[in-house]
Amino acid sequence: MLRALQEAEAEATPEVREAIWKNFHIVAYIGFMYDELSAGWKFISIFYHAFCIVHQFLYAGIQLYTMALLIETNLLDAVVSINFSCLTYLSFLTMITNAANRTNVSLLMKAVHDGFYDYGGTLSKKEIDKRIAESNERRKFVTLSITGVISICIGSFFISAVIDTMLGYEEKEIRIEGIYQHGNVKAWFPFNATSQFSLETAVTLYMLHNVFTTGTTLMALNLFNILGALTIILQLNILKTAISSLESRAYDMYRKRVKRKIPFSLALHKDSHYVSCMNYCLAQTVQHHQVLIKKFGNYTSVMTYPLFFYVSFCAVFMATSAIGLQEKDASPSVKMMCFSLLVAQILTLGATCFGLGQISSISADLKNDLYFLNWYDYHPSTKKAIKIMLEKMKRPIVLKAGGLAIVNWELFANVMQGFYSYVNLYNLANGRK
Repeated sequence: MLRALQEAEAEATPEVREAIWKNFHIVAYIGFMYDELSAGWKFISIFYHAFCIVHQFLYAGIQLYTMALLIETNLLDAVVSINFSCLTYLSFLTMITNAANRTNVSLLMKAVHDGFYDYGGTLSKKEIDKRIAESNERRKFVTLSITGVISICIGSFFISAVIDTMLGYEEKEIRIEGIYQHGNVKAWFPFNATSQFSLETAVTLYMLHNVFTTGTTLMALNLFNILGALTIILQLNILKTAISSLESRAYDMYRKRVKRKIPFSLALHKDSHYVSCMNYCLAQTVQHHQVLIKKFGNYTSVMTYPLFFYVSFCAVFMATSAIGLQEKDASPSVKMMCFSLLVAQILTLGATCFGLGQISSISADLKNDLYFLNWYDYHPSTKKAIKIMLEKMKRPIVLKAGGLAIVNWELFANVMQGFYSYVNLYNLANGRK
């Protein structure tokens, strides 16, 4: 274990730390995406990370047990407990996955800092800067959207309990059959306290810590997910530009090498200097593609299991939120929480499926861009290199959640269909249309 930590920390170069702070700021650290393991913080970070893993596991178990106690007497509160239990287990899994994949995070962020691949002047800097500027605008929008929506979810938990108290929705009894009644999420707790104040303080702090930990962990996960996907999309677009401008790149390089103006013609494909330039530019695109595949592998290692859990239960998440929202007997706090959670869940899944769908689509287009070059006029050595590259690009770049389900718009549609079915099934079971 200690050796694994030492190897992981060896990858945490100043460039990696700079890239993490630039892209995620404090969220990376409070959301357990990238623990601070420097000399002064190592013990504190490891201890707190382990403490939160145990805390999340226990709280998720408490919510499941609460659901089992309430399912026959209070279905609405049982449904809310299921939602919170699943979200807590997702944050629990994310904490473990992040700890195990610290090296993969470091390798991806180092590539982000270094710009993935340097074409050494053969590709227009103006074009690259244009692509980067467009990507940065999307990153700013996504960052503000994700942090804003999840912050609202966290805030709704704090505010809604106060609203219930002000409007008189709070139960008079503190505990009924071991289930703590005050607050917007009912929960069974095994411990007692010497006074009402001590009990309320202990339970409130325990629940607030869970909400904060779950919220920040999922915020960091979503930021890494979406910003990682945008980074891969940026590199795919740069690679796409490099392929489509292959001939012009080789021609510019050739002119610089021979140091005279020669008009472009098919005869150049018989010039050994031009063929050398063409093969060099083609080799650059191959190298860039290989780097991209490796870094996408780092990204996939971090995201595959949290996404698998989320996708598997996402329809249930949404259905429980929608059920809480439509119930007439639900308190304002429950409706407020369910609404904010439903919006966050739909937006998160939609953004994830859109980003990874874009990666799959653009990577599939690379093969077409390469095929539609005038390769039949090229030198045999260039044709051979293109054929090899076409074979490597046959399979589009996709992320399979848990190695099973391809994350794209089709998956989004399937989850939404499942969500709709669960809500209808609940309504039919309760005699509604």
